[in-house]
Amino acid sequence: MKNNHFLLLLLVAVIFVLLMMTLGALAHAAICVDADSVTLTWEPNTEEDLAGYKVYRCTQPDGSDLVEIADVQTTSYQDVGLTEGIYFYALKAYDLCGNISEFSELSQQVSIDLTPPVRPAMPELSVP
Repeated sequence: MKNNHFLLLLLVAVIFVLLMMTLGALAHAAICVDADSVTLTWEPNTEEDLAGYKVYRCTQPDGSDLVEIADVQTTSYQDVGLTEGIYFYALKAYDLCGNISEFSELSQQVSIDLTPPVRPAMPELSVP
């Protein structure tokens, strides 16, 4: 009986550590915005059987409209061709057996602003 409790505690501890490593992936991310694109870079997971990451994007701060936009085997992704608006990103990691993690935390808000500034006014010149 004690062995079963120990194994259960060990399993819970391993799952907790793996979950925390995945959930923190975007907490240590770099996000670069350039005109109509966003480049995400994050810390890699440490599992030996890690196969890749699923990248998700949404426009709601609660993540209710998350949609998978990419499946990558690296720790970066460039989201191109974005329209003006507010975006958030999240990740899931997956391993060689097809196991998929929970979502990472949502990224910070990313704003795409494609509206140029107002034309500057030219001062009137007086000619003496």
